[in-house]
Amino acid sequence: MAEKQLESTVAAAEYQKAWFTNLRLDVFENQKPYAIVQADMPLELFQVLDVPTVSNQWWAAIISAKRLSPVYLDCMNERGFHEGLCRYCSLGLASTLCADAAPPPWGGLPRPALMGARLTCDCIQRVFRIWSEAFGTEFIALDAPGATELPPRWWELSRYRWKELFEEHRLDFMVAQFNRLIESLERIASKKFDRERLRTLMEGVNRQEEYFEEVRDLICTAPRTPVRMQEQVNNVMATQWLRGSEWAISHARRFRDEVKTRVESGIAACPGERLRLMWVGAGLWHDMDFYTAFDELVKFGMKNLHLITQMFF
Repeated sequence: MAEKQLESTVAAAEYQKAWFTNLRLDVFENQKPYAIVQADMPLELFQVLDVPTVSNQWWAAIISAKRLSPVYLDCMNERGFHEGLCRYCSLGLASTLCADAAPPPWGGLPRPALMGARLTCDCIQRVFRIWSEAFGTEFIALDAPGATELPPRWWELSRYRWKELFEEHRLDFMVAQFNRLIESLERIASKKFDRERLRTLMEGVNRQEEYFEEVRDLICTAPRTPVRMQEQVNNVMATQWLRGSEWAISHARRFRDEVKTRVESGIAACPGERLRLMWVGAGLWHDMDFYTAFDELVKFGMKNLHLITQMFF
């Protein structure tokens, strides 16, 4: 593991550890109704109704950290599952189906009250369908409707002209699906959905993401990259699971301030940097040390190579 260069990275890790402890207490010990969801689900709806969520991707990271991935993936292959099945999204299912092959972390996930996923790839519907059947619980799938027209510079519309970009009929379709999800969450939580609480939460999410936008711009315009890839991911993702909360907003601001100070002081994550490689696409969450390995190349004479990423939201 790379040495942490930012104080905010240490703070994020400490908070996340405490959050994990509370999550385990709620879900594993107190048996509070919870949901297993894909990371791209509208987690804000769950937050408004105080329904704890376990992200499939977070659980996969825990499994990987415990070095259980090879055992579970071999077991899935033996069961006849496609060997090219997305590892990141199928490890959670594997930990349930293949618990006899190796005890999953913390004794495995208890039965959730709900499972939810957006259908953004070919495998996820089957993965969650089989997983929910194994648990004997409800599964709600949200569609990802495609655009009928995509303007050449679509990203310029997404902040203030999003109704134009995303199209009224698509928005109406997703609102109807969100309402169906809310009905299930209201039943699980035994309370009514509070739209004003959602409005406040979403305003907090916007503030948080604006801080990250500033960080992105600071990194892109700095003469030398001020933050390692791994620390960018750690600080961003620690807040994304709790986005819009007071802690998430304050931590995003703290991260922005620290990066700004490093840029203004000329502090580089990799001294001597002359070349940057940009990582585009999904992060390698199951093997974050992959990025750190580029720093290690310095020891073998490649003194000017450093891998960074731009943060996309």
